[in-house]
Amino acid sequence: MVLGVLAALVPTAPAAATTGGGIFRDLTFRAYLTGEAPGTGELRGAIAERGGCVRVEGRFVTLHWGTGTLHLQQRQSNGSWQRVRDDQASFTYYSGDTNEVVFDTCGFAIPESGEHRVVFTSQSGVTSFSDPFELRVRAAAPVFAPGPASQRVEVGAAVSFPAAAVAPPGTSDDSARVEQRAQLSWDGGRTWQDTASTALVATPAHDGLRVRYQADRVPTADHPLALPSVVTTSGVAVLTVESRPEVVEHPQTQRVPWSTTTPVRTAEFSAVVRTDGSAGQVVTWQRSTDSGTTWQDVATAGACTEPESRCTVTHQVPGTPDTEGHQFRVAVTYLAGQAVVHSAAATLELEEPTALRVTADPVDVWVETGGEAVFAADAVNWAGVSWSRQRSGQAWDAVPGGAGSTTLRLTDLTPADSDTRYRAEFRNGAAFASSLSALLVVQDRPEVTRVGDDVLDGLAGAAAQVEADVRLSDPRQSATWERSVDGGATWEPVGAVTGCDAGEECRATHRIEALTPEMTGHRYRVVAHWLRSEVVEGPETRVVVRDLSRPQVTEQPRDAHVLVGQDATFTLAVSGVPEPDVQWFVRPAAGEGETAWRAITGASSTTLTVPAATSDVQGTRYRARASSPAGEVWSDEATLVVETVPVILEQPEDVTVLAGDAAEFTSQYRTDGLTSQQRQWQVSTDGGVTWEQQEDARWCPTTCRARLTVDPAQLTDDGMLVRLTVTYLGGQQTVESRAARLTVLEPRAPLVLRDPQDVPLALLGEHVTLSAAADGLPTPVVRWLASDDAGRTWHEVEGADDPTLVIGPITAEHEGRQYRALFTNREGEALTAPATIAEVRAGRALHLRIAPRVEVVDRPPAASATGSGTRATAPPPR
Repeated sequence: MVLGVLAALVPTAPAAATTGGGIFRDLTFRAYLTGEAPGTGELRGAIAERGGCVRVEGRFVTLHWGTGTLHLQQRQSNGSWQRVRDDQASFTYYSGDTNEVVFDTCGFAIPESGEHRVVFTSQSGVTSFSDPFELRVRAAAPVFAPGPASQRVEVGAAVSFPAAAVAPPGTSDDSARVEQRAQLSWDGGRTWQDTASTALVATPAHDGLRVRYQADRVPTADHPLALPSVVTTSGVAVLTVESRPEVVEHPQTQRVPWSTTTPVRTAEFSAVVRTDGSAGQVVTWQRSTDSGTTWQDVATAGACTEPESRCTVTHQVPGTPDTEGHQFRVAVTYLAGQAVVHSAAATLELEEPTALRVTADPVDVWVETGGEAVFAADAVNWAGVSWSRQRSGQAWDAVPGGAGSTTLRLTDLTPADSDTRYRAEFRNGAAFASSLSALLVVQDRPEVTRVGDDVLDGLAGAAAQVEADVRLSDPRQSATWERSVDGGATWEPVGAVTGCDAGEECRATHRIEALTPEMTGHRYRVVAHWLRSEVVEGPETRVVVRDLSRPQVTEQPRDAHVLVGQDATFTLAVSGVPEPDVQWFVRPAAGEGETAWRAITGASSTTLTVPAATSDVQGTRYRARASSPAGEVWSDEATLVVETVPVILEQPEDVTVLAGDAAEFTSQYRTDGLTSQQRQWQVSTDGGVTWEQQEDARWCPTTCRARLTVDPAQLTDDGMLVRLTVTYLGGQQTVESRAARLTVLEPRAPLVLRDPQDVPLALLGEHVTLSAAADGLPTPVVRWLASDDAGRTWHEVEGADDPTLVIGPITAEHEGRQYRALFTNREGEALTAPATIAEVRAGRALHLRIAPRVEVVDRPPAASATGSGTRATAPPPR
């Protein structure tokens, strides 16, 4: 529900005119919220705040004199006008003058929103109307009823600050809704922050926290009367948080001597209180005269402002029969007097004066070396007091500086001051009285240290013992073994520590006869007792109990491969509770005579080393036994393999083949003949970056030749590298041959490069040579063919398988014969052009005899007529 607010008076016409045939003319009006400047045409503010009044001012001219009234009408839903308010204004008007009238109407409600007009009625009943105007009544600003209230609470109290925004009485609206939110300020109201809830549990940090609310009048969307929102802020509530005060020392009963012949003595009651130091926590002395049934305040000590807010307050009361039996106590009020803490009550008692009498004796004091001791005594009717002491076996003597006080304070004490007794001696003019003596004991702090680890690890069923070193400084000090079964939360004694002399360190032991799994987690410690009630707690030892478990070999020893002269190592891992003992055994290789297993002296760890192995121990076997009270187990056998490095005797060579042919690589190598030395071919297709195994590993007894065949070789194999590897040391090391390259060539059909040439003339009995050439892969094979019928048919020349054909001796049958060569390989064949022996004839001999002519001259020959050189002249023919 939203608050009612008068929003606006909006004229529906720029000026009012006389209507209805009345006597008033030149009628104008203006309306505004009472208290604001006139003539604005707007009404702003809440009805609840300003009374919700509207002032209407009218101005008109009339031709008559008389009186009249003015009121408002509202247009109804059917278009008719109806008077909706009972209030009206009366006025007097004058003929021919401009008259003015003022009309205040108040208390508009939401349903009165709508179109209104002012009705002017003369004394004769003539009525005139103003032009209609719109009167809108809207929601008013929210108000808080109630707002948040300041609170004063104790630390730990649950606190909240409720508040509610409500509508002013008698107003309502559906054009808006109220939304409220809480805000907190931690800096005295300078800044504020929204919070979802004001509920909290008070802590000292909340002291001074400020709380307020803001309520928004939020317009309803699309409502015809919706107007801008209005925000209202509540008052500020302050949270004061106080700590509960405490009475640290309560007042004690006071006994005061009294008689009719002695002066009145005063009783002084004293108490110590602790507050939080705030002025709101007030200390007051109270008195009860009816044994605590009722109490009256008798003195106010005020607030405690001492450091740490700890104060001593006193109250003095004369000891007379009128005050005898009265009780006194301290009351500390807090939370602005809403709560109070009381001390215990102390009573004032009177006693008859008597002779000198000790009323309080000192008590024994036990202190640590370097500490202080305080002895106190008291008496009645004493005039003077002093202190005396008695060292062990000696007479009493006065304590230096011990006179005049009923309290004796001793500081910086050492064990040399121990075992001394102290007493107080009181005197008056006629008597002497001494208190009972009190013993001073000064002790060094005992020491307890652990022996061994902080964990006692034992086997179920076995006995165990915890140990600690203890040093006691005084025979009156003692030590006790304690046990905790709940992780150290609680402890119980399980045995006294005996045999420790004062001033000497001794070994304290506690035996556990049989461990059980339930003891896991138990704790043991030594506690030293000193100064009668003080203890020194030694370090704790935690128990872990393990069940027996049979030994197991969790990692078996493996064969060891070493080169001659190297150390060989065998390792195994075992488990079990308790930890098993290990013993290694050896057995020579088969065929060496001794076949029994024998223990190796000193080989009792999980690692066995055979130093500088030789070929004599090749094949020796080893195994280990793991044993404990829970049983034993044997490991697997492991063999010692002693090797030499294999040798590549013959390196593989590069191979070139045609695609489709088989390529074979060979290599020769030597091993020890051990099965652990295996050879294997490897190939690489990426220039030796990676290698791929080509066959299963094979064993060689001594010297072997290895072959690798690539069949058929493909063009994609071109450039492939091949090598032989021989592993040794159980495959951990490798000997590698050189990398041989495989070249794969592409086959080509024969191609004739040169044809045989015709022989135009061949002589009978001579020889004729024909030759041809062709290219191809593989290299073509040649056969010569001959034809005696001009090339119509051909026959093979027997034995003619060379590119050069020698024909002869020539006969007449060779004339006209044709020859050609046929080149073939697996890719195909090629024929040369034919060559023809064109003619065969008998040959004639031509015999020449040439004799040289020698001429000796002593001068150059004469130059010829045509040149500057010389030339020889041929001799005449013979």
